[in-house]
Amino acid sequence: MNTLFNDDDDPIVDSANEPLQIVVKISKQAFSAKVEDLVWEHDIDYVEACAKACEELDVDPEDVASLISKELLLNIEASAKKKHLMRKPKQKSTSELPV
Repeated sequence: MNTLFNDDDDPIVDSANEPLQIVVKISKQAFSAKVEDLVWEHDIDYVEACAKACEELDVDPEDVASLISKELLLNIEASAKKKHLMRKPKQKSTSELPV
């Protein structure tokens, strides 16, 4: 959320003297486009670009899961695997016979 300010750069407050906040909603497509732009503009990986997009758009990183498109998720996973940030899935032991 962003605080509203008047022309004198003072926060606008409500009747309880709390700063007024505005909520900006962003679509999956807009968030994904922002991440893609950051990847190409700053030559950073998708994980870093997601964090930077959250910071620039004032989105709580805990809430970003609903903003990640399938294509972006695949790019994030590939980036994380490349940097060894994800565990490989456990493989079944080949020494055991199936029951």
